[in-house]
Amino acid sequence: MSNPVQLLQETSTSSILSAIDGKSPFTDRALFSDYTAVGSLTRNISSWAYDFDGITGIVAWNSRTQGTPSGTAIGGAAVTKRHVVYSKHASYQTGNTVYFVTKDNTLITREIVAVKNFPLAYGDYGIALLESDLPETIDVVKVLPKDSYRYFNSEYFLNYDTTRWVGSGQPDEVLVLHTNQSELASVKALSRLDFSSFTDPDPNNYTSAGYSTFNVQTSTDSLAKLWNYNMVPGDSGSPLLMLQDNEVILLGLFHFVAAGPFISSPRNYNDINRLITDVDTDYAAGGGFAASGYTLTDYNLNNYYNYNPVPYTSPALAALPLSATSLAVFEDGVSPSYDITWSFNYEVKNWNAGDELGFTMFLQNATVPLTGGGVGDDLGYSGGASGDIRARGLIGGVLGVGFDTHGVYALEKTYEDTTTRSGIPLSGRKLNSISVRGDEASGYSYQDSNVLIDAFDILSDGIKTLRGRLGNYGKTIYVDYKGATDSDFTNILTKDITNLTFDTSTLYRPGITVSKPLTGSNSNVEVFLSNFHVEGKTITDVLSSTFENTFTPLSVYSINSTPLGPDIDPPQTEEATRRLPFLGIEPSIGCPNAYCGLSGNSSSNTGTYFPNTILYSLSATIGTVDYQVNNPNDKPIRFILTYDSDTVIDTGYLGSSDYKVGGSQRQSFIDSLDSYTTSQPSTVNAYDGYPVVSTTTSVISSFFKDTDKARGSFEIFNPLSASDWEVFLGCPIREVDCGVDVYFECGLYRVYPAATKVNTKSL
Repeated sequence: MSNPVQLLQETSTSSILSAIDGKSPFTDRALFSDYTAVGSLTRNISSWAYDFDGITGIVAWNSRTQGTPSGTAIGGAAVTKRHVVYSKHASYQTGNTVYFVTKDNTLITREIVAVKNFPLAYGDYGIALLESDLPETIDVVKVLPKDSYRYFNSEYFLNYDTTRWVGSGQPDEVLVLHTNQSELASVKALSRLDFSSFTDPDPNNYTSAGYSTFNVQTSTDSLAKLWNYNMVPGDSGSPLLMLQDNEVILLGLFHFVAAGPFISSPRNYNDINRLITDVDTDYAAGGGFAASGYTLTDYNLNNYYNYNPVPYTSPALAALPLSATSLAVFEDGVSPSYDITWSFNYEVKNWNAGDELGFTMFLQNATVPLTGGGVGDDLGYSGGASGDIRARGLIGGVLGVGFDTHGVYALEKTYEDTTTRSGIPLSGRKLNSISVRGDEASGYSYQDSNVLIDAFDILSDGIKTLRGRLGNYGKTIYVDYKGATDSDFTNILTKDITNLTFDTSTLYRPGITVSKPLTGSNSNVEVFLSNFHVEGKTITDVLSSTFENTFTPLSVYSINSTPLGPDIDPPQTEEATRRLPFLGIEPSIGCPNAYCGLSGNSSSNTGTYFPNTILYSLSATIGTVDYQVNNPNDKPIRFILTYDSDTVIDTGYLGSSDYKVGGSQRQSFIDSLDSYTTSQPSTVNAYDGYPVVSTTTSVISSFFKDTDKARGSFEIFNPLSASDWEVFLGCPIREVDCGVDVYFECGLYRVYPAATKVNTKSL
């Protein structure tokens, strides 16, 4: 149920540092304890790289003399069971023999029966075809997938929009390992990956365009620096490797002392696979064995953070069964002018881990026949506007609360009819989650509500009860869960809804849909529903016909022009010594230390920095409230405005780019945050685990104060206490419907030329 959190760069660094910790670069660097002759090759069990998966796939020796002792140069690695990649400028030849050594020191010998070098310039690699498959005791060395650029920190790409990733000068090095002609396992820092292009300029042919290279340098880490080795002539073809947990991943082969071709760019990746195919074809055409069908093997990055996610691709309808069905409905409909509650029990049987299941608790316009509801990732609710009927959304759909094992209901997608469904990118999905989508008119719009379900697993044994409630006059959806042994419900979602409009004649039909599978053909799980229950009112005549379509709270006062006394002469417009009485009693919040219409700043609030809290008195008046925050300096400051227990705005940290990841002041920001014991609300973090810093300096906006509660508060999180800030919170402003513009402002008491009669507004 967790999201992908592993970071490719950081995992390589931490894995290497962990492996060399406690080891000696003088005794534990060599892969072989005896490396004097092919017949005496013995692995060094104390080597820090001894037990890595993939390490046996590195060529240990060869029959071609190039270097001292003979057979140690050229290098290369087995990228399939029958193919070795090498450097073209120090190539193998047909008839050469290569030797591999298992972890238990068994010598594996294979003759090279054909070679294929890259036929153009700017491609320093070739493929050697072996006489037969290598045994299972020799590992195939995996490579990164050809879209590997997506998994390197996007902030490290030069100017953020080019194809060159630059690791040198960054606060967090990416450590890698390599061997040499003496089979010493040493450590470098990855300083650059020049992808050249994120696509193959000519995917069907060899091309000189788009060639990708790597560069390395000596690490600045005090421990890793001890394991540095400077490459020398004869080391060409030695592999450069990334370490992910306990497995080595081939990045490329050296052709200079600190550089070489990077295998996993789109062009290089396709070219090497093309070389594998061509060397097989050429050999078969000459009377050799048939083509192997082998290709490069990708290291699986599904559990790694994707900095540049590809858009989610909806599964083909042909691959999905027609399995989204409305199972139970309340045909008469109920009125959203009152609370609508619907619940049901469900149980799953014959399920396996990885099975795909989703269902939706929906509300539909009760005047519309039950029609539509897309299969698969639409969960029987959302869909396109036309095309295949299986992809059409629920006609008249009002609200769809989706429960989803694979987190695909919340994703953005495009339908075959080119209509789109809003949502989150694939990298942001949450497995075992709940999400909300809006009505048909909005295209079943995503409601910013993808929430991980911690209370239960959708796929698990036992009878479960789910309850939905549309309340707060159609403004809020509540979802609760109760297990078979639970004594009470647990709330798993509370979400404000902004797009519902209705009148006294409106009726909504509650219902449930079930969809399985979501993205594939696996539909083995069995779903049993029972005890579908609806509570609500179908009566509509008890409400006034003048009741407004959208909820508007009662005004505190309305003004009648009937005079009750003589005019004041001269007319008085303001009495500064009196204030409106405070009508909302909220003792738990404390007394205000600021009045609306006034600003607060750091110079007058120096006692606390994390956070500095300013309580504002807004009066009981209902109306629009303006607010503004300002950070005139470059140090990061976070502003949170709260009213009636709801967060109006959370700016996150605003500050200079110096405090962003990779900036010169990032560490001082981190140190300041770590120095505070007071916690803060969760925020969006960068890959280093600390908050993102935006370069925005000012925010100006407003919100509608819709209750008579008077207290609002600003929290200012200012970890670098010497910086300045300013906040402003205005007073509620509202126009009353009697034709007179009246502004009720806390801190001021308005007196009119003639005293007036005050009435409460009638229903």
